[in-house]
Amino acid sequence: MIWVTWRQHRTEAIVAGTLMALSALFLLVTGMELRRIFLQDGRNGVEYFAATFPFIAIHILPFLLGVFVGAPLVSQELERGTYRLAWTQGIPREQWFKSKLNLVGGATLVAALILAGVMNWWNQPVNETIGPWATFDANGIVLISYGLFGLTLGIALGTILGKPVGAMALFVPIFPMVRLFFFWLRQYYLPPMSVLWNYTGENPIDQLGKIWILKQNFIDQFGKPITSDLVFKACRPSSILAYALNPDLFSCFRENGFSILVSYQPVERFWLFQGVESLAFLALAASLVGLTVWWLKKKIS
Repeated sequence: MIWVTWRQHRTEAIVAGTLMALSALFLLVTGMELRRIFLQDGRNGVEYFAATFPFIAIHILPFLLGVFVGAPLVSQELERGTYRLAWTQGIPREQWFKSKLNLVGGATLVAALILAGVMNWWNQPVNETIGPWATFDANGIVLISYGLFGLTLGIALGTILGKPVGAMALFVPIFPMVRLFFFWLRQYYLPPMSVLWNYTGENPIDQLGKIWILKQNFIDQFGKPITSDLVFKACRPSSILAYALNPDLFSCFRENGFSILVSYQPVERFWLFQGVESLAFLALAASLVGLTVWWLKKKIS
């Protein structure tokens, strides 16, 4: 059965493998360039480089995996009716699906592990300068769970619809919507911490390390929130680039009794948040596998 599965889906496997290999090679080349920029330009160079193509590519890979590998995996056979031959040869539906999932899912897991390892190496200069929060989605272990979720979502949609094109079309909006939902939810995995600074002494925000700043609010001398419009009306900035932590305005802020309240997630929570999000996506992937098996048993004859 494994050999038959390979013969049926070798094109998708070769395309996916080639894509992963090219991505890993690209990251190795750009990783060396990132280290050169890190030594030459420091933080500013790393910030610019980290926001460019490598991270866009990594975000797209789980998406492409779900569209071009997951969606047609089962739906092609359902559409053509070739699944009936396997089922009439004494092969149970669960075994038929398991052979496909083991082959494709195992290859996906291995590729994701390799890619995650390469990305962690790639991210070392980024983590040392701007911190790991800036590249959360392309850092740590979450890449593995994103890839497995994308694959199982494509398989489930393809099984339910029975049409590869329809499954691909439905996958396109659902996958980004789920990712965006968790991007929004991430800040609430644990209640944020906060710090209040009245612009006297050392800036505690600078001393907190590589934090993820969620919100910054101005506070008046009575501890009540005030709008930035009122603050900058009292303390006119010299340029349009002024913001809450502009050193040129600190003396004016102090004279008017203004403080800043910052809500943040500390760097110490990074790996905990990685684990929470990875488990959430792995749970979704397992649920989608269960849904697929149930649909094959109950809805397809």
